[in-house]
Amino acid sequence: MNILSKFPPQPACLVVESDDNYPNNIRLNDRWRIINCRDGLQWILQRRHGPGRPAGARWAGRSYCRTSAALIGCCRAYSGAIDPAAMAALEALPVWFPSPASGGQGRRLGFPNSICAGALELDAGGFLHG
Repeated sequence: MNILSKFPPQPACLVVESDDNYPNNIRLNDRWRIINCRDGLQWILQRRHGPGRPAGARWAGRSYCRTSAALIGCCRAYSGAIDPAAMAALEALPVWFPSPASGGQGRRLGFPNSICAGALELDAGGFLHG
């Protein structure tokens, strides 16, 4: 079973992409993260904006990528220092974001709810824990 099937695209009424609690994200550092778009079409590099971060902050899209090479390039160009565990997760992504029409067999995104700074371990269910 692939990891993305455990986290289907989120209906807009449940959680918005700018929310701190948006699932399926990789935290690169305090101000940058990557998410699956809610429609399951691409990865989005987001920057935290707002006065007095984190209170009152929101996440806003900076780059929208279908290939991991483009995503990694954007992360390196815009996000500054990247947590080593997050970079390892980025480098483990498939070459292309899966197409919903193709079913994405063998190309599904492979990160769990949140990958944050610190040591991570893969459990028997395929989830990373810190």
